[in-house]
Amino acid sequence: MPAGVSLVAVGGYGRRELSPHSDLDLLLTFPKKLPGGFAERLWYPIWDTGVKLAHSVRSVDDSLKLSRNDLDTATSLLDARIVLGDPGVAEDLAGRAIVQWRRRGTRWLDALAAATADRHARYDDIAFAIEPDLKHGGGGLRDAQSLRWAELAGASAPRGMTDLRASVDTLTHVRNHLHLAVPRATDHLRVDLLDEVARRAGYGGRDALMAAVASAARPVGWASNELFYDIASPGKRVRFAVGSGAPDMVRTLQLATTAAAQRHRIDLQTLSELARIDPPLVWTGEQRQAFVTLLGTGRPAIPVIEALDNVGVWVKLLPEWAPARSRPQHNPYHGYTVDRHLLETVAVAATIPSDRRDLLLLAALLHDLGKAYPGDHSDVGADLAARILRRMGVVDDDVETIVIAVREHLLLPDTATRRDLDDPVTLTEVARRIGRVDRLDLLAQLALADGLATGPTAWSDWKAKLVDELVSRVRALMSGEKPASLVSIAPFPPHIEELARAAEPGEVVVEAQGNRLVVVATDRPGLFSALCGAVAVHGLDIRDARIGSLDGVAVDELVVESSFEEEIRWDRVVDDIRAAAVGDVPLDQRLADRANAYHRRPVPHTLPTAVHILDGDGDGSAIVEVVGADSLGLLYRLSRVFAALQLDITRALVTTVGGDFVDVFYIDDQGRGTLDDLDTRSTLRTHLVDAIHERF
Repeated sequence: MPAGVSLVAVGGYGRRELSPHSDLDLLLTFPKKLPGGFAERLWYPIWDTGVKLAHSVRSVDDSLKLSRNDLDTATSLLDARIVLGDPGVAEDLAGRAIVQWRRRGTRWLDALAAATADRHARYDDIAFAIEPDLKHGGGGLRDAQSLRWAELAGASAPRGMTDLRASVDTLTHVRNHLHLAVPRATDHLRVDLLDEVARRAGYGGRDALMAAVASAARPVGWASNELFYDIASPGKRVRFAVGSGAPDMVRTLQLATTAAAQRHRIDLQTLSELARIDPPLVWTGEQRQAFVTLLGTGRPAIPVIEALDNVGVWVKLLPEWAPARSRPQHNPYHGYTVDRHLLETVAVAATIPSDRRDLLLLAALLHDLGKAYPGDHSDVGADLAARILRRMGVVDDDVETIVIAVREHLLLPDTATRRDLDDPVTLTEVARRIGRVDRLDLLAQLALADGLATGPTAWSDWKAKLVDELVSRVRALMSGEKPASLVSIAPFPPHIEELARAAEPGEVVVEAQGNRLVVVATDRPGLFSALCGAVAVHGLDIRDARIGSLDGVAVDELVVESSFEEEIRWDRVVDDIRAAAVGDVPLDQRLADRANAYHRRPVPHTLPTAVHILDGDGDGSAIVEVVGADSLGLLYRLSRVFAALQLDITRALVTTVGGDFVDVFYIDDQGRGTLDDLDTRSTLRTHLVDAIHERF
């Protein structure tokens, strides 16, 4: 190394916090001039090893000049550490960088607060995310680093939030094994990597891993939120002196509501005093109303409730909440942990008009609480809700209403997407389970809040329309209308019947618009299966299908969604649909080619493979529900099984979420009695399971 030249580690390398596939952050620095060609002779051998190198060459003065206005450069120099060369040069750079940082401390605190707020807006909190970013997420390694930088700039960490070393060690440990599991540089702890990372990192399983990550991230995230809130919003804390004795519950909840309504935070000393709260065994009406009013402030209540949770107040109010804290969900619908999903649902519910807003908010808060306990979460949650609501002093009829809402909170979306709404039995069963129109309305509002809070994979315009249609029909049934008057007897609307009657023998008529596809063709075995394969080749997913015939002509009406684009380019699809209708497309080969061309990362599935066969409402009819891991061309393979057994599909309802699918087929054997035979049912199950596991 030439005299007066120093190779300095900066950033994560300078802090000695490198993970296995992190970049080496190196700065080659010198007081005045670097000998020609030296930098290249230094960098090339490192590049030849395959190590990723983030390098720069600057004089000490140039580095300090750049760091006056660039946050990333300024923070990287705070961790400067000599690797080799002239120690005096490295010490000069590191010492002057810290002095310069402190002198401009006020400006850097504002910049750190803005950068932290921007990062938190882009990444979820680690403690509540199903797939957290260990570095950039709220409570992650960048938050811990920012807290240290803020202290160097003159800020004081919130009391009791200074020792975060154990949290940083845990997050770093998990990040290291995440790098080894992939293996590459990544901070995104994906669901499909949890088992492998847990094994490598020495945890008993994915739940133990996520619990450790959440426990580590919570104190880091809270310290970051509190410190940078004070920097960005000085003097805007809500506070009062609690005095001696246990804090008054109503006053506590009113204070929390004020903080939420004003989008402020509660003073930390006040929070510490509120931790002494001692709720009564049975609440008064005033206490319950104060609690509901806090929930009714909607999204601004979430950070306030989380602050109450961090000091133990929330669990004192709801002891049953404790197992739900940072509890991961093994469900591809969800992007949040159980506790955060419940608060997100409350936030959405607060925006929905309701005649009984209090019941809706309480049902939203409690609907998935059973997921933190063993057993079916809806049944367990209903029992928990009953216990909590009676402690709150809720009257018996309202308790029963919320208990039904918790137990049946999946009834409307599941029925709307998995059952034929033109089946009177479907409407009658839903009406029986709900019982009253006011409870139906509450359940519909809860389904909307739950779906929107879960995310776009759980709620779509298609599902919303189906739920609305189901609710409308069940409400009419509860109001005295006859089931037969609420359903459509004709299998297809008039304009589709006209298409069928106008079709010439052998003609294939295709009508494609929006997300709806109608195919009229000469009937043949496997026609629907062929159409399923044709749309799958183009990356389209069938969500609903009505299959039948008019005057001997097959009619298939399909509702589809695109896997890639919002708008379906039918001009690329129609020719293949026409060819498939007459058997002129080598679908197996086309699907295999597509599988080879589009390699999607594996999405873990959570539902075990299962085939359920239920008797239908007439001779030779049945409802077949198939559940398992989704894959390319699955509906094509499943429908091919029915065709091989000469079973006609009259309706198919398809739900796909993450790596799971739930497909429901309405089957008719045209009175042949095939489905009455146990051997036939056993054969059907076996072939459907084989089709699930088959791959192209």
